[in-house]
Amino acid sequence: MNIEPIYVSFNQAKILKEKGFDIPCLYGVMGRKMKLTRESPYKLTNWNIPTRKFISIPEQHQVVEWLFIKHKIYIHTTPIGNENDPIDENCKWSVSIYKDKLYNLKWGSKVIPNVDYFKSRKEAYSAAFDYILNDLI
Repeated sequence: MNIEPIYVSFNQAKILKEKGFDIPCLYGVMGRKMKLTRESPYKLTNWNIPTRKFISIPEQHQVVEWLFIKHKIYIHTTPIGNENDPIDENCKWSVSIYKDKLYNLKWGSKVIPNVDYFKSRKEAYSAAFDYILNDLI
């Protein structure tokens, strides 16, 4: 089994840089082109230095951890179905967002109006990032 990394979108990466994301990443991008660059294999770099035109392209899990540590925001994804449904690629997903305390700030798919569930965990996390980056921090 091969687990592929899941990266944030270019627009999310750009906003993350504006919001102070400073975690070293394997990849960075310059300008609007999504050509990923890495200085050397396996070398993590903070591409988001203000004087550089590079933008860090983090993996989703890095953003989840950064939001929790830096902003006390916790994101939780949940598979939706009944007790006999398998958790697989056909699962629908819901996302919950908590900030500062164990009060569910945003739950389900409410981060995107008129969307009941997400098609994947990746999509659920991405919607949560958009909501958090644009409306919370």
